[in-house]
Amino acid sequence: MSSLRKKLIPIFVLVICLASVGIVQSQPSEKQFDFDSLEQVVSSSPDSVGIKILFDATYALRKNFPDSAISYGQRALERSKAIGFERGIAESYNNLGSVFIIRSEYDTAVALHRKAIESYLKLGDEKGRATALNNMGHIEQERGNYEVAAEILLESIQLNEKIGNEKILGSNYINLGLVMSNLGQADEAISYYRKAIPLKEASEDFEALGNIYNNLGIEFRRRDQLDSAEFFYRKAIHYRKNARDYYALAGSYNNLGILYYYLDKPDSTAKLFHNALLTYQTVDDKKEIARSYFNIAELHRMQGRYGNAITNLELALASAKLAQSKEQLRDIYKGLSRVNATNGNYEKAYEYRLSYEDYEDSLKSDRTNRMVTEMSTKYQTAEKDREIAALNLDQQTAALALANSQNQRNIFISGFIIFFIAAGFLLYRYNTKRKTSNLLTEKNQQISLALEDRETLLKEIHHRVKNNLQVISSLLNLQAGSLKDEAAVDAVKEGQNRVKSMALIHQKLYSAEDIRGVDVQDYLENLTSELFSAFGVQGVDYEINASGIKLDIDTVIPLGLIINELITNTIKYAFVAAHDGLLEIQIREEGDKLSVMVRDNGMGMDADALEKSNSFGWKMIRSLSRKVKADINILNSQGTTVQMTLSRYKLVV
Repeated sequence: MSSLRKKLIPIFVLVICLASVGIVQSQPSEKQFDFDSLEQVVSSSPDSVGIKILFDATYALRKNFPDSAISYGQRALERSKAIGFERGIAESYNNLGSVFIIRSEYDTAVALHRKAIESYLKLGDEKGRATALNNMGHIEQERGNYEVAAEILLESIQLNEKIGNEKILGSNYINLGLVMSNLGQADEAISYYRKAIPLKEASEDFEALGNIYNNLGIEFRRRDQLDSAEFFYRKAIHYRKNARDYYALAGSYNNLGILYYYLDKPDSTAKLFHNALLTYQTVDDKKEIARSYFNIAELHRMQGRYGNAITNLELALASAKLAQSKEQLRDIYKGLSRVNATNGNYEKAYEYRLSYEDYEDSLKSDRTNRMVTEMSTKYQTAEKDREIAALNLDQQTAALALANSQNQRNIFISGFIIFFIAAGFLLYRYNTKRKTSNLLTEKNQQISLALEDRETLLKEIHHRVKNNLQVISSLLNLQAGSLKDEAAVDAVKEGQNRVKSMALIHQKLYSAEDIRGVDVQDYLENLTSELFSAFGVQGVDYEINASGIKLDIDTVIPLGLIINELITNTIKYAFVAAHDGLLEIQIREEGDKLSVMVRDNGMGMDADALEKSNSFGWKMIRSLSRKVKADINILNSQGTTVQMTLSRYKLVV
């Protein structure tokens, strides 16, 4: 007995060492593990013990050394098959599938988990089957097949609830919560997250608890319930600290920092971004370190602290170069160019802009090369398949000729048989091709009809929206007629004009051939004409040049409301004294930006006063400008000029 215990001591020590891989603070290297000792222990152990050690090695190395984990998992599978160890076969398939999930090789992972399920069914092991189903549900969720993922996870939940397998049941609830969140069913997602909490608390799974609370924080952030979101983010940070889950912890710091940014708490935002930076520095992740410096720089830029922004962008640049991340280098050079230009250092801004364009071109080239490589690989694979098929056909023909050479009669009979087979095959191919062609024609007709119905339905929706908005406009007009306070009447009239500007967009959509977007020139001419008519403008002309641009509805609605406000301001304040007034509106695309200019030759207004104005109209302009990521500049020279540069917009070609 003591002899057996001495033999098992090194095994247990080795397993404990391997299991410790998941909690180290930095990425280990394979030199830290004594693989020679592992090989000696596996080779000298009985099959059942050796297979168990290979299982543990596969699990322990799956995250940091997936190639080694696959090697040990395959050896466990081979040894299990050799001795007919069915449970070992099932566990091996399941373990290998988990490794391929980490490598994002989902097709292979699904195939392995299906084999694991078949083996678990033979064993009558519902616990193992439920675990494999949970993994498959996670795969389909990662692939974006959320309906399929939900079905698989519900089957796993039924099994786990039946056998009381609370450990995997908690993971079921978390995965199904993520699926429901992606399906837009927030209430169901929150319900499943809450179900998982007591199960994970019972097993003291701090890593899972950190993920649950972080997900809850995201859901409540989407609902604009910011106090609840803050509570859950802080709970996530607490548990992720206990779990030493440094990547996730840094993510929680970033989430909470973004929340504080929207709450206009710059000091707290900066502190949390710095915490994220320090956490990423703990694991020496150059790419995430660069991302953190970039976030801090953006915060400083928003605050107008351009020197600090440049310093942090330069630190981000250094880390991104070490990480060799082209996407980050492109974004950082763009940020440096923008901040230096704002700070008046145009020479450096130009240099950084050139670097940004170099990386942008390089990334486009990389994408093109990847596509070419993929197409080439597919072509070569197809060519090899054809060569193999041709070779197999040649071998079969040679074997047939050799056999038929023994007897002329057999040759004749064989030839006769081959003729009929070939004729039958050709007839079968002809009939199959005809059926396929008919089916494709029918499907294409169905698709065309469906597209026509969809377009008709969308036009009808836009028509009804326009009608509803006109009803609202009429109600506002009635309300204005019952008011005596001139300020109130003006406010209602302005609201009516805003509603009309949106109704006009929907009118353009349902009356246009192409319902994907709005012709900006036509829309602005109609909008300006409506406003001039509504205010009874005389002695003022307008010129509009939209460069033939068409924009999608998500861009044109906020842009139309902004221009509506600017035109209204011009009509009300620019031309107090009657004279030959001119209102100009110009829209054109400049690089990856959309430039919008609204200019009048009226009496002019104080640019600083406009920018600091606390009126409802200017509040709305600033809010809508954030939606389209627009920078607004106001000039007061021979009238008033409002210049906007949009970063977020979508053209319709």
